[in-house]
Amino acid sequence: MTVELATPTPGVEVNDPRGRTAVDPSLFQQPRTRIIMSTGQSMLGNWADCSPVPFDPSHPCYELNIFDGLIRPCDGGPISNMNQGPHQSYDQFPQRLSVLDYWGKYLCAQGKNDRVLVCGLNIGGTPAAHWAPGTGLFNRAVLALRMLESMGLTPTEWVHAIGHGDRMASESQHLSVEMTSARFAAHTVAFIDGMRAAGYAGKILLGLGCWQSIAVEAKRIAVVTGQQMAAEATGVTLGANDDAWITAQMRPDGCHWSEAGRWASFFAVNASHPEYSWTSFFTTMP
Repeated sequence: MTVELATPTPGVEVNDPRGRTAVDPSLFQQPRTRIIMSTGQSMLGNWADCSPVPFDPSHPCYELNIFDGLIRPCDGGPISNMNQGPHQSYDQFPQRLSVLDYWGKYLCAQGKNDRVLVCGLNIGGTPAAHWAPGTGLFNRAVLALRMLESMGLTPTEWVHAIGHGDRMASESQHLSVEMTSARFAAHTVAFIDGMRAAGYAGKILLGLGCWQSIAVEAKRIAVVTGQQMAAEATGVTLGANDDAWITAQMRPDGCHWSEAGRWASFFAVNASHPEYSWTSFFTTMP
């Protein structure tokens, strides 16, 4: 089976094997393997100011590079396929990184699975329309799905984190609250229906929230309403409410995760609000 490779945009997406040795895809056909596909904008991309997570063979996480079709261990550097946020003078760590390999390692540590393979396709600032069928990003997501299928694999969860770009566009274009919700929902439903039509029948988690410190609150609520509308229309699961964590400590640049923020958004579960933490949405595999 011949599978097309994606072509990186020069100077945009990360495409850096960093000398890592590729692994045999058959490893991920073993039981208790979690495969997470991630699409949307920068909250799950290489934009968080957080510490590197070195590869740990006892809690192993790997990544699929859609530019060469190879799977390699996550080594604490930026995740392939996604762009990377610029380093800021106030950042605690030397480069912006994704939270995905952190998710993978700690899902293993929690005993929810034995290994994790991530395929992160997030591009910072993209609105929902950029992921609708017929767009380059939609086609890239289908390509990644086909690449996994050629290895006998399919995502166990698909996380789509989207909304910030739509809220910003609503503000700059002076859209009504009603139009903002409706337009976001229509584009997101089209993406989800398109993935279903492409053959993905597994679990889809739609991220909830689009907070930024510069946000107009009415437009933030409008996008959240659109997220809820899209989930209801498609039957997918609303994921963690990222807008529960909006302090400067959690999101020091006014948007993206800090070291404390990535811990809070993923692991800080409490009995009253399990929906605040992403770990609640990943079940323990048999």
